[in-house]
Amino acid sequence: MGIQNTRGWSIAVCVFVLNVGIVGVIHTVSMILMTLQKEFDATSTAIGWVGSISTATVCSMSPLSCFLYELTSHRKVALVGVVLSAAGIMLTSFATNIMTLFFTFGIIFGIGGNFVYNPLMNLLSCYFPHKHCSRATSLAVSGTAIGMLSLGPIFSICFTDYGWRMTLRIFSIVILLVGVLCCVPFDPPPPVAEAINSQSLDDKENEESLEKRRNKFMKYLWILKLPEHWLFNFAIIFSTCAAMFNLIYLVSLAESLKIEPKLASHMVAISAGGQLIGRFLCIVVGDKLPFPRVVAMCLTCLLGTGITVMLLFIDSNAMFIVYVIISGIPMGIHWSLIYSVAVEIFGIVRNSEAVGYLTVSIGLAALFAPYAFGKAFDATGIFDISILICAAFWFMAALCYFVMYTYMRCCSSTDSNKYVSVPSGIVPVENTENATAV
Repeated sequence: MGIQNTRGWSIAVCVFVLNVGIVGVIHTVSMILMTLQKEFDATSTAIGWVGSISTATVCSMSPLSCFLYELTSHRKVALVGVVLSAAGIMLTSFATNIMTLFFTFGIIFGIGGNFVYNPLMNLLSCYFPHKHCSRATSLAVSGTAIGMLSLGPIFSICFTDYGWRMTLRIFSIVILLVGVLCCVPFDPPPPVAEAINSQSLDDKENEESLEKRRNKFMKYLWILKLPEHWLFNFAIIFSTCAAMFNLIYLVSLAESLKIEPKLASHMVAISAGGQLIGRFLCIVVGDKLPFPRVVAMCLTCLLGTGITVMLLFIDSNAMFIVYVIISGIPMGIHWSLIYSVAVEIFGIVRNSEAVGYLTVSIGLAALFAPYAFGKAFDATGIFDISILICAAFWFMAALCYFVMYTYMRCCSSTDSNKYVSVPSGIVPVENTENATAV
């Protein structure tokens, strides 16, 4: 077990590094795209679609990456992802028009990002099926916030000194070399799920059900029959849409409130600082909560609702900065806890399909959020309705988490073969041995 834990933490650190260099680019894409828009004299709509396609591709390719690591291994898929990510950045540096960017940055880099992110978050969850799950996954995804803080200033300086083309070429080589080294510790996951299920199967019906879940293809359809699957993914869609509001429109929102342009441009970094606070809280107390993590997500979404409504009453620079920092906390908790919550709800045996659908839900939200908020702003010329929509998204996410928790509590009391109560919360019956042993 000691060797296993050491390997798991080394994987967490490597995933952290990869998130800084690859997923961090997705969250600082505005810096790159702003430069490319001037270079190619492109419209805001066209250049915005480059970022949207990239984000959507990172998430929507999850079924393919799940299928590939089921057939091969997490390490092989991650290696392919590193190569594709580096190739996408390199090819982008040779782009001569906006249409090229749709393919190089939007598609190639997006697929590479998914092949790195999705398999490795699944692998990390397998190494930490219960104990330290929140801590390990929160550490790994914190690399995204570090990327937001560091890559923006780095790109800004290097674009000025070396030009955007040379900067992207150097960065692609760094991604390739560092990425390949980070893939070395990615050994196959320990056979935790098999041990858990072999101890909890006591009749033929359960054996047949498990056999279906073990099937590399049918298990992705089997999970669709679970009500908690739909409630969880709707919660992810709503909360991600709410989180995307600040990611996409924070600078524009600051300018609409008459914030000085120079100060407005720093809001992304300030928001990243708030997110780091939320992620740090998850690392420290995420595995020591006196209640299930799904309840923590519900409370986080309610916090996001209240903070967003408060935005309607902001009338000074200082108040807006306070809002940016505080609003980053539920965003950081959201991005950090969703993977450990998925393990808590669906168990390690369904982790692959749960994480796969989770990532797809994030992609759907990334496509829908700009439309929902942008249409409201275009129709009114102010962000008030967009702010209320964002608050509604946070509240709907909280409602989904609450209904899901209530449903699972009812199932645990009426159907002992489906869910059981353990100190860490409500978990599927196949996780009982693992939960009680920790």
